[in-house]
Amino acid sequence: MIRRVKNAEALIVFAKRPEKGHVKTRVAHKVGEEKALSIYNELLSILRSTLREVDMDIYLYADQHPIFDEDRPPFHARLQEGRNLGMKMSNAFLDLLPHYKKVVIIGADCPYLDAKMIDEAFKQLDQTTLTIGPSKDGGYYLLGMKKMHQFLFEDIEWSTSKVLQTTLNKAIEEGLNVSLLDTLEDIDTFEAWERYKSHNNV
Repeated sequence: MIRRVKNAEALIVFAKRPEKGHVKTRVAHKVGEEKALSIYNELLSILRSTLREVDMDIYLYADQHPIFDEDRPPFHARLQEGRNLGMKMSNAFLDLLPHYKKVVIIGADCPYLDAKMIDEAFKQLDQTTLTIGPSKDGGYYLLGMKKMHQFLFEDIEWSTSKVLQTTLNKAIEEGLNVSLLDTLEDIDTFEAWERYKSHNNV
C-alpha cells in the first residue's frame, strides 16, 4: 500500500457514469455501444483496484453519481462543473488547492497507470511546480500542481493531439518547472484496448 501524508495531498479522479451510449463513443463506432460499455466498466474496475493502493484523500469528480455501486474505495464525491474539459478540471483544482499542498488529477482511461506512478507524480512535485503524464495520443493522463495556474486550462483544443504540446508551451512561457512521467496510452479506441489486453496477456 502506498502511504502518503493525509490532508497534505489530494488525488482528483475524473470519470463518467457507465451508461450505454454515454461512454467510449469512439470505441462504440467500431464494436457497438454494449461492448464499449463493457470495456469502460473494465476500466473502472482497474481504476478501483488502483485506488485501493493509494492512501490519501481521493475526490471522485463525476458527471453523474454513483460511479462505483459497491465495494467502493473511500472517496469524496463531487460533480464536474464547467462547459468543457478544461473548465471542469480547472474548477476541480480550484476546489482543492486552497486545502492541500499538492493536487494531482487523473482519469479513468489509462489502465497502465498504477499506484507507484501516482506516488511518483506527488514526489516529483517536491522538486517541480508542475508534473505531467503524457499520453501517446498527444494529450495527458495526469496533471499535478502545488498552486493554481489557470492559464493551463485556457485556449486549449481539448480532445486533440495538440493538448500536451500546447500545455507545455504555456508552462514554459510562464517559467514553470515541469517534470514528465512515462508516456502511456489512453484507451480511446478498440485497437488501444486490444493492445492493453495483449500487453497484460489477457
